[in-house]
Parts: sequence; structure tokens; C-alpha cells
Amino acid sequence: MAKAGYKALFDNEGHLLDSYQGSAKKEGYIQISADDWEHYVGMHGMGENGTGYVRDGESGKPVSAPPDNVLNAAAEDVSATVLEAVAGIYEAVVRMEESLKGGESQ
Repeated sequence: MAKAGYKALFDNEGHLLDSYQGSAKKEGYIQISADDWEHYVGMHGMGENGTGYVRDGESGKPVSAPPDNVLNAAAEDVSATVLEAVAGIYEAVVRMEESLKGGESQ
């Protein structure tokens, strides 16, 4: 007996956001096979890069998601920016404390 398919909602990068079985229709959802759904939810491993599967925009089939290092590089950029901002705030606080201490001793 064939497995019933799923209705699925994907984001712009092909990540599965939501899915359901049944005849109800919801806006933005597309029909996918049960086998494809099993890939997206991790029932067939985590793909070649260990990051799961996403829907290929051209073929509509599951493909290995990009490696973590792509995501990590973006996170490192954000972390460096945040660290620079925190360092700037810390330096401003130190200057204000020094200014206040200098004002008290005069």
C-alpha cells in the first residue's frame, strides 16, 4: 500500500516550516510525497553536510542543506560586530568613570 503524501509549507531557502496530512487546503502549502517528507523531518539521516535537507527550488526534491560553516561564518560576522559595540560601550563607561573621579578630587 502506498504511503499518503503531505501538504507542506517551505521558507524561501527551502526549509520545511509546517506540514500536515489530509484533504484540507491551506494557502501556501504544496503537495509532497511521504518519502520527501521523511527526508525533511530527518528520517533518512542528516544529509551530506550533517545539516538536514532542504527543498531544491528547481527540482522540488530534497537536497542536502548547506554545511554549518556557511551559517557559522554569518554568525561570526555578527559576533564580531557585537563585540566591537560592547568594547566601545565599555571604553565610554571607563572614560565617564575617570571623568567623574577626576571631578570629585578637584
